[in-house]
Amino acid sequence: MKKIICFLLAVLLLIPIMNQMTASAAANDGPTFAVSMEQASRGEKVSVAIRIENNPGVASIKLKAKFDSGLVLNSVTYNKALGGRSQQPETFTSPVTLNWFNGEANTTGDMIYATLNFTVSKKASVGKHTVSITYDQDDVYNIDEDNIPFKTVSGGVKVTIPVTGIALDQTHAVVKTGDKTYTLNPVFTPTNATDQNVTWSSSDETVATVDGGVVTLLKKGETVITVKSNDGGFDASCVLDVQCSHLTCEEVPAEPATCTKTGREAYTVCKDCGEIISGGALIDKLAHTPAASVRENVVPASCTKAGSYDRVVYCKVCGEEISRTHKTIPATGHTYGDPEWIWNGYEEATAVFTCAKGDDHISISADITISITKRPSLTEDGELTYRAAVTFEGKAYTSIKTVVLPRMYIIGDVDDDGEATALDATVIQRCATLIYVPYPEQQLMRGDVDDDGELTALDATFIQRYATHFPVPYPIGETATL
Repeated sequence: MKKIICFLLAVLLLIPIMNQMTASAAANDGPTFAVSMEQASRGEKVSVAIRIENNPGVASIKLKAKFDSGLVLNSVTYNKALGGRSQQPETFTSPVTLNWFNGEANTTGDMIYATLNFTVSKKASVGKHTVSITYDQDDVYNIDEDNIPFKTVSGGVKVTIPVTGIALDQTHAVVKTGDKTYTLNPVFTPTNATDQNVTWSSSDETVATVDGGVVTLLKKGETVITVKSNDGGFDASCVLDVQCSHLTCEEVPAEPATCTKTGREAYTVCKDCGEIISGGALIDKLAHTPAASVRENVVPASCTKAGSYDRVVYCKVCGEEISRTHKTIPATGHTYGDPEWIWNGYEEATAVFTCAKGDDHISISADITISITKRPSLTEDGELTYRAAVTFEGKAYTSIKTVVLPRMYIIGDVDDDGEATALDATVIQRCATLIYVPYPEQQLMRGDVDDDGELTALDATFIQRYATHFPVPYPIGETATL
């Protein structure tokens, strides 16, 4: 009933109200059904969305979507976020009816209403295929069944011819810096591809840069100019060999050769690339001037091992090494000096010979000879000599040790007057009775005539008897040595 009343009122108020609301919606960017614009090629599948924008809240929408024969509708997908119930079209031919209703509440917020899933006909013309929206004013309202006017914005599918390949009109080019620029042109496959936008790049922008296919030549070198299609990402390259035009040259004076570097004749050189234009023949290095040889890495020879050294000759001008010869130093052999004598008592001796340049030792047992080199007397000591002798490497070596032979004495002569007398007997008698006498003990012991190790009255008696020419059983008055 409410819809009938609304219809009657609309007859009277439709034109002024709609004009006012449309103007107001347009001014405020009001509720709108907007169809997306997509791009596809012939035979491709493509989805076109119908969006609700600036949605004040709706409970029912019934739209008709029109499209041409270049688009084949396969299915319709409603947005589940709408809630309520949706109805699939009875047919998928244009115009197709899109019907949705929610009897419980308004659906608010901007969202996709439905998506039209097309296949682009293989016979579709290149260009825009419009998908437009129409609706009856009573078919869009809220939960209170108030009609809500919406603007409609058409969209559709832009049918394109895709790029399947790209090439450059040159794959290798030789140019000169004096040319300043060089132009390369892309060739698309197919030639009538819709999107012929590309990006350009240079592998070495110090040699050349590129903008829109125009290559600016900067210096001598090689760079690769690459073009890449926006559609499909296909690319092609041209190797650019940039040669110098030698527009600015200068004369360079000759450089004399030395023993360390080659020289060069005068020449003309390009200031832009450094290339020699003319002249500039190389002059060989000069010969070195040898200095006196020196020894290096010296390893001295030892008694048993050979040594070595490097004989090196340097250039006296530049110091560079001219030659190096390895030399060997023969082993020197042992050098022995006088031996060290080691005596074991007086009757054994060893001569030890040590190498003056190493730790080699040779020991030789000596022959020992004994001789009295000075006989003792009653007034002087004698001398006994021990002589050790060896022969080593054809040379004789000797070592001598001497022993003192004490001087001789008269048995019983304690006062050292050269004979045994009664006075000597008196001295011994005093010693026996422990009276001090002014003679050394060794000298007094000459009076121990019975050789019992003591000076006793008996010794004095024997000496007294000898002094008075009585016979005694001891060699008193004879000479002896200590």
